[in-house]
Amino acid sequence: MNQREFGRRAALGLLLAPFGARLAPAWAEVAEPGAGAAIRFRRVVADASPLLQYGGAGSARILEGPLTAQLRHVFADRLAPGDPHAPDLIARITHFYMTSYAGGESIDAIGPEDNIEGDGIVMSGGRQSSSTHILTSLRPSFSGAFYTQGIDGRRVDSIAYQFAYWLRREMNI
Repeated sequence: MNQREFGRRAALGLLLAPFGARLAPAWAEVAEPGAGAAIRFRRVVADASPLLQYGGAGSARILEGPLTAQLRHVFADRLAPGDPHAPDLIARITHFYMTSYAGGESIDAIGPEDNIEGDGIVMSGGRQSSSTHILTSLRPSFSGAFYTQGIDGRRVDSIAYQFAYWLRREMNI
C-alpha cells in the first residue's frame, strides 16, 4: 500500500469513526474505555410483572426470587453496588411456562420443556441503553426425578439459572 492510499484510508476512517461508534452495543457506552474494560452493574434484578397481564401472578411470585438470586450469582463479578454511576440490569420476563411433568413425558400438547422468555435491559440514568432478548428451554428431568420432594422449586431454580447464564453469554460480558 503506498503512502497516498494509506492517507485516503486514514482520512476515511476518521470521517466514519463517529458513525461506527453508533454500531457498537448500547451497553458499551457505559463501559469503561480501554482494553479488557468490563461493564459493572449497580444492581441486577428480575421483573416478572409482565406475566401479570396474562393472569400469571403465581408464576411471577415464584420466579422473581430465584431469578434474582441466579442473576446475582451469574453476574457476581460484575456487581458494583456502591457505584452510583453504574447501570442497572433488569431481567424482564414476558413468558414463563413449566410443562406438566409425569415421568419424563409431557402430558400436554405444548411440549416436554420448561420455557422462559424475556429481555435483559440495561438501564442507565433512568433510560434504557440496551436490551438483549433471551428464550431458553430446559427439560424438566434436568432437575431430577418428578417424584422427588421439592422438584418444582428445583425446576424453577434451574430454568432461572439457564436464563441468567444465556443472558450473560448473549451480552458478551
